Amino acid sequence: MRREAAYRAAWAAQAGPVRFEAAPFPLRIQTRADLAAADWGLGAWENPDNERWRTPFLPGMPVLVAEPDPDPWPDPTTLLGLLGEAGAKLEGLRLLNGRFVLKAELGDAVLQILVPSGRVFGPADGIVAKLGLGLPLEAPVGRIADLWRVAGRPPPPRMRPFRDGRIARWCR
Repeated sequence: MRREAAYRAAWAAQAGPVRFEAAPFPLRIQTRADLAAADWGLGAWENPDNERWRTPFLPGMPVLVAEPDPDPWPDPTTLLGLLGEAGAKLEGLRLLNGRFVLKAELGDAVLQILVPSGRVFGPADGIVAKLGLGLPLEAPVGRIADLWRVAGRPPPPRMRPFRDGRIARWCR
């Protein structure tokens, strides 16, 4: 798109000044002018002359829906620390509706995380993912085997106690 003449003309005619919010990574604030970028499949205008051009915010791309966890337990690994150690480049976009999108790029891989509450990940935050399993949530789940039935899978094999009465653990 950097070389696309029509995009360059649309960007020049419609894109407004870019504003940023204070965060541990560049956090851009979406503007009303950015809404016109949706015609190009973008969540916000990207300056085609910017040397730092990366993968733009793509609204049609699958996202992980998650929330920051200020007290990660039992694993105290922080999200920003983990991504930073891997060498990922981070950017954020504050949407007009208040939600927040964190984009992490590592090589050719791109991950977008949508945070419905709009809370920005801080340096000490973990992450709590919201999994869209498509389960009928009104189904009663009294035992773990019931959850397997609701998900349309056979329950895992029964576990036998050890001789001292402990239950055998299993992983699937």
